[in-house]
Amino acid sequence: FGSINGSVLANTVSTGAITIPLMKKVGYRPHIAAAVETIASTGGQILPPVMGAGAFIMVELTGVPYLDIIKVAAIPGILFYLSIFVIVHLEAKRTGIALIPADALPAFGQVLRKGWYLATPLVVLVVLLFQGYSPNYSAFWTLVAVVVVSWFRPENRMGPRKIVDACVEGMMTSLTVGSLMGAIGIFIGVIVLTAAGLKFSHALIGLSGGNLFLALLLVGVASLVLGMGMPITAAYLLLAVLAAPALKEMGASLLAAHLAIFWFSQDSNVTPPVCLGAYAAAGIANADPWRTGITAFRFGLVLLLMPFLFIFEDYLLLDGTLLQNLWAVTLTTLGVVAYSAWTMRYAFQQTTIPEWLLLGVAWIAMLWPDWRTETFGLAAGALFLIWHWSRYRKLQARAAGTQPG
Repeated sequence: FGSINGSVLANTVSTGAITIPLMKKVGYRPHIAAAVETIASTGGQILPPVMGAGAFIMVELTGVPYLDIIKVAAIPGILFYLSIFVIVHLEAKRTGIALIPADALPAFGQVLRKGWYLATPLVVLVVLLFQGYSPNYSAFWTLVAVVVVSWFRPENRMGPRKIVDACVEGMMTSLTVGSLMGAIGIFIGVIVLTAAGLKFSHALIGLSGGNLFLALLLVGVASLVLGMGMPITAAYLLLAVLAAPALKEMGASLLAAHLAIFWFSQDSNVTPPVCLGAYAAAGIANADPWRTGITAFRFGLVLLLMPFLFIFEDYLLLDGTLLQNLWAVTLTTLGVVAYSAWTMRYAFQQTTIPEWLLLGVAWIAMLWPDWRTETFGLAAGALFLIWHWSRYRKLQARAAGTQPG
């Protein structure tokens, strides 16, 4: 849904009205339910195939083909959602939330038979984009598919009145985006004519002392500040024009720099003090807004970690051999899972402080882009698993009054 509407806030409010009460009903605490909805709603902007408007703007700014962008953006986006899944699962285990009874759930086959056709427009859009057709051409035939699909059931049927209303609403939305793009175009023109972009790049390089890590950290801070008062797309465009050349000059690839900036541009929705997505979700959940924002930031830290991996771990963007790419993706996956368990302080059971510290060392080392550090992280993670699992088995056996096997 976030890919379609292009707005984290709209996604949070629309889907949160359904998901947050459901999460609270099964036992999730209000601020946890609100934080999960906020983070999940953010993912629509960074997970292909649509990525809001981000992928298409990136094509225009970088000249990189659309298929190449979504190819390298897919794995990080999936890992982002993997982190959320692990966090939600561990929260349920930690607080004793039980499974929903099978008889309370609709049969999967029945749901699929009833609504499979509703996915047809999205399939049409993805297929046309993958075939290399322009976004405008793909969007037109997707809209045609929406109208056709609506006629499959009387309750969904779009008549002339609904089609006109949809066109009007779409035009109103496009006017907002168009005016934004027009203003950004003027801004870019001013930057080019005054050489402000070059000066900003030099200032960024100077402030960071030529250190790419520090420069990327400064870009993240700038993105957070800009995102407090600007839409995501505008914040990305502004920093892409001003900061991407500096990152490229310091050694980052053009696509990695743009992906890093695009991920950073999402952080203002979940990072206090101004996190509109978290505040909107907190309103639906009747939760404390500040506590929701802090929790959303903790759950979504992968959103801030991944840009550094884009820059320093080239193989995560599939720039190496098959073996190198596989190693990078595997280590990142393990690091993300370890981080999720670390932030929840729970794996098979509640972690002790020494276990928690060891797990923290493990995930940091596994995400550090050096094979020696990554190998150390694997060893630390294995030691944590052995230690934690052994303690878990002993406690289980003690509770059952037997000796562990």
